[in-house]
Amino acid sequence: MFKDYTLQTTWGRALVALACGALVGAVGVTALYLPGQWAVWKRDNAEIIEFWIAAYVYNLYYVSITLVLAGIPIWFVAHRLGFRTRASALLIAFVLSLSIVIFMALVVIADGISFTSSIKSMGIWVYAYPFIVIPLASLATAFTIWRIAYRRPADNV
Repeated sequence: MFKDYTLQTTWGRALVALACGALVGAVGVTALYLPGQWAVWKRDNAEIIEFWIAAYVYNLYYVSITLVLAGIPIWFVAHRLGFRTRASALLIAFVLSLSIVIFMALVVIADGISFTSSIKSMGIWVYAYPFIVIPLASLATAFTIWRIAYRRPADNV
């Protein structure tokens, strides 16, 4: 179920897949801005569009760096070990993203980082929202990368 040595990729498809995965991942991470940015909707349309474009470009930069520094080595090892199926890509992405979110939550709790009153008013969603959005964004990114990168070889019959 998790190993399949018949799926193949090329360097070109892998690079295109990483670029498209960064685009999808940036959309998912930009969704983290939704709960805390209600005031932006009270502005005029140009400011709303400017805010979300700036947020997307900012997140695209960091998602791209993350995919290059962490995603490529993990993908290379998984590919070499034969973990090339959709299920293995999604499982790796989910476990890694959830472990990172748990680690960051523990850092916030251990350091006693205090939130502003507007964030505190959201209650448990301050902690629950990242636990939902970040794994979903990583699953969408992993699925995009897997779908673009891998193909079964054509039978030359």
